[in-house]
Amino acid sequence: MSSSSKRFSFGEHPVVIELGSIAEHTGSPVMVHVGQSVVLATCHVPPPSFQSRAPGLVVSFVERSYARGRIPDDSHIHQTEINKVEESRSLELQSVLNDTLPDKHELRIELNILVFSRDPQVDPIVAAVIAASCALGITLPQHADPIVLARLAKINGVFCTNPSNSAIEKSQCDLWVYGSSSQTIQVRGVTNELDELELICAIEAGQRDIHKASNSIKEWILEHSPSSKGFAKTVETTLKRKVAALAKTSLMKLFQEDLKKDLSSQLSNLQKAVEIAICINEIDGSRKEIIAVYFYQCVQETLREYYLNAASSNDIHATLHTRKIKTHLFPRAHGSASYTTGDHSAIALTTLGRDRSSLNGQYTEEKNSFDVHIHNSPDDAGARYPIPNHALNAGRWVADTLRFVLPKLDIFPYVIHVDVEPVGRHSCSPDEILCTAMLSMLDAGVPLFSVVGAVEVGLICSPSQLVPLIDPDDFERASCNVVATIAGTMTGIAGINLRSKTLLTRDILQELLSNAKQARLSLIALMKECVGPPKELSEFAPRVQILKISSRKTGQLVGRGGSVVKAICQQTYSNVEVFPDGTVRVSASNDDSLQNAILAIQKTLKPLKPGQIFEGVVSGIQANGVLVNLSPGREGFLPLEQLINTHVPVREQFKIGECIRVVCQSVNHHGQGQLSVKALHPEVTRNSGY
Repeated sequence: MSSSSKRFSFGEHPVVIELGSIAEHTGSPVMVHVGQSVVLATCHVPPPSFQSRAPGLVVSFVERSYARGRIPDDSHIHQTEINKVEESRSLELQSVLNDTLPDKHELRIELNILVFSRDPQVDPIVAAVIAASCALGITLPQHADPIVLARLAKINGVFCTNPSNSAIEKSQCDLWVYGSSSQTIQVRGVTNELDELELICAIEAGQRDIHKASNSIKEWILEHSPSSKGFAKTVETTLKRKVAALAKTSLMKLFQEDLKKDLSSQLSNLQKAVEIAICINEIDGSRKEIIAVYFYQCVQETLREYYLNAASSNDIHATLHTRKIKTHLFPRAHGSASYTTGDHSAIALTTLGRDRSSLNGQYTEEKNSFDVHIHNSPDDAGARYPIPNHALNAGRWVADTLRFVLPKLDIFPYVIHVDVEPVGRHSCSPDEILCTAMLSMLDAGVPLFSVVGAVEVGLICSPSQLVPLIDPDDFERASCNVVATIAGTMTGIAGINLRSKTLLTRDILQELLSNAKQARLSLIALMKECVGPPKELSEFAPRVQILKISSRKTGQLVGRGGSVVKAICQQTYSNVEVFPDGTVRVSASNDDSLQNAILAIQKTLKPLKPGQIFEGVVSGIQANGVLVNLSPGREGFLPLEQLINTHVPVREQFKIGECIRVVCQSVNHHGQGQLSVKALHPEVTRNSGY
């Protein structure tokens, strides 16, 4: 291996880093192999004189169609899904990698990540994060250790880092941990009701492997980092001190008065006062922006100081804010709920539909049977998630967290779609979205295995203190070292979405999770009280039922060219799907149609035997008798001699579509029933002399 390459193990997979030579003109190409996934990252920093665009880090994540090594079955749908993933990954990496850069710089940094090969057992994002850290490290001065991504799973009671995708499917948890040797940046994922201690052990196991991998990457970067540095840092030390001197006393007084309802407007007024005190007259835009940054930093530092002082005097209470919960808001919605915390409010509507998860003729359970969609107002200036992709990621996390409490499709064969509408000027946090979605599903009568609640907890850390904040607002959230949304049941944790500015120690995790547990249990008790006993399905929801028949009878039910099953659907106003394994999915718009369809299926499959009585329909008239439809796909023949009036022509006695009551007397070798009306009226036969 050349001196420009480095090999090390990261969890279950070997990693190879190579300084590429195939694209040297682009900047600093880095090729990373993790398993069979291969990713190329290039970092480009235009000279200051050529930087016409806004400064900052811009990440492009692209996965070519050839990366999977096959031609997709539906290229249009396949490419659409890839585009969504690429956009999500680009913004996710941009958010995480920003933590490796100086707080303020004036350059535009363009980071391009290209996936050449995708290992079906290794998500390429693991290699992409390593490649991105390497490319940034050899191009720019690193003020933070290289960031890596560890994917954690619990398999056979043991926590593993970066196992195969097939192993993760059988795991009790799926956690994504971004971090370096000196900092844990993000923890996100779902678990199957792990307790707090197990979650702590999982994060600690991931951090150990992250520490080793980050140090290995740092060694490689130091060997290849150029001597020249590209950043032009701007430091406004004097101005920052002046802003702090003017604002800090007033800020501390403002926080002590606890005027949270009017805090935003008062801070805005104070910022304007600081601007006037510094400049007297109207100031230019660029200088005004710098003052705004320093003022916001002063707000964070003062708020941290206030809470640390309040905690030392036991004058702080880490409790849940008041919740207002309502269900069954709209008469035609299958399920609906509103959830209000402070000035944040959300409305969720659950819609149940016929499951369409069959694939290639097989009845399979697909993740597409449940999703949560968050509708963000495009002109919401105060939105916590102003970028649609952030709302998309929040919806995916909520859906993944709630999926384990959903009933299986053979128990509740419905597609469940939850729409969340934020109300007011602020978008909702993931905990509010999850709780609103949960309440609306309970109102829709979805038979969930357990109630899941979620709370947001912040933690302000100092060398000697840990101060928890339940339901932090926007200002408190920015002042915390750790902010986490913890979801779970009364039994254990179901999901976590954590952002951190420090290394997560056991003390920090214990303080965070213990406060989250207390708040979560109180919240779940409140949700159960508000929802009440289990609800029945709305009258507007479709009716779906799963039947199981012998796989040998599927052909009989389908009929030649689908004639039998089509007849059942037309006659009962229903939809019937027959699968090769004997699964039959019946759906209809109301209970009557559903039951009629099930009864028609049972009649069709019931063996024809002498003595059975049917309410049939005349389907054909012949000179010597009548064809009678006994059930969809099954006909019998009623001969002339088995009619009561044998001397009257058949065409004068019956019309097509007329209902007739008959009894089966025998079954011929073709399975056709020989019918009789006369046998049902023996008294008429005796009186007529027969």
